[in-house]
Amino acid sequence: MGKSPPKEFLKEIEKICLRNKNVISVHKIRAQEIGNHVYLDFHLTFDEKISLKKANEICIDVQKRIFDKFDNIKDIMVYIHPQSKKCELRRF
Repeated sequence: MGKSPPKEFLKEIEKICLRNKNVISVHKIRAQEIGNHVYLDFHLTFDEKISLKKANEICIDVQKRIFDKFDNIKDIMVYIHPQSKKCELRRF
């Protein structure tokens, strides 16, 4: 089983995600180091009015920025969540 990277790493991931003005929040950031590789997943919250296509484009851009900054990341899984008055932000 792998180990967790330092908290500074997770904070940097959060900063990269929040650089896009359309990302309302990032939460449930999980990373696991296995050998020389890091496997990463997190949840991004968007306004419900953003199309799925636009949210996906933003996720791809965020992933690219992370891959460009950290050469040891093997995989990134991003979960997309809408935020609206009907859908409360879920904290995990």
